[in-house]
Amino acid sequence: MFERDPTPSAAGPDRASIVALNGDPQRWRAICVLPAGVPVTTCGAGSGNVGTAPGAGGPAAPGGGGAAPVPPVTTPNPSAAGGLPAGQDGYDSTSIRRGDPFDGGEWANAQGTRASATRDLMPPVCISGFTLESAGSDVTTVGAKIEITLRGPYGADYRALDLAGVAIARDFSPGGSGTVISARSADFPPFRTSRVEVTMTGHGWFLMKGLRFRVVACP
Repeated sequence: MFERDPTPSAAGPDRASIVALNGDPQRWRAICVLPAGVPVTTCGAGSGNVGTAPGAGGPAAPGGGGAAPVPPVTTPNPSAAGGLPAGQDGYDSTSIRRGDPFDGGEWANAQGTRASATRDLMPPVCISGFTLESAGSDVTTVGAKIEITLRGPYGADYRALDLAGVAIARDFSPGGSGTVISARSADFPPFRTSRVEVTMTGHGWFLMKGLRFRVVACP
């Protein structure tokens, strides 16, 4: 609704004050005030006659007392939906690589005694858990270790997984033997991480499959 004050304003005899009331700021964004006789088409972006409509930045306050405060907009972490983002990867050697080994894919090395896979992240992300479908050696679990270490940007470390003498959900090659456990998962307080390290030692070759990290917005 628009109301025109018949009393000429201080701007001159050809101008008048206008009061505009509209509770729907999505459909009303500006007021254009023109001298008498000037066509409405004069209004446009950049015109000095166009002023921002009161309350256009947010919904009208209850009771018509003016615009309500606009709540701050929180931009979600792009990684908050789940998987570890891409980074700079390093592997001691590779015999198998399918998909992204740090987000549900598969990787196997090509040498015995030790395997190492790393991902450097920039910027760092906050990790609050992981799942691991399969890992370790298919030869023997004697002397075996499987570790996942999260390294922070300021020297702090968090050992997310530390297993000894086992393989995770692995079938042994002919003649192989050892202790096999089921897939692993863990939840923990969000840890700001700039590097992920997976190491496996013992008698290889070694496999890592179905590793997924839970990435959340940093507190």
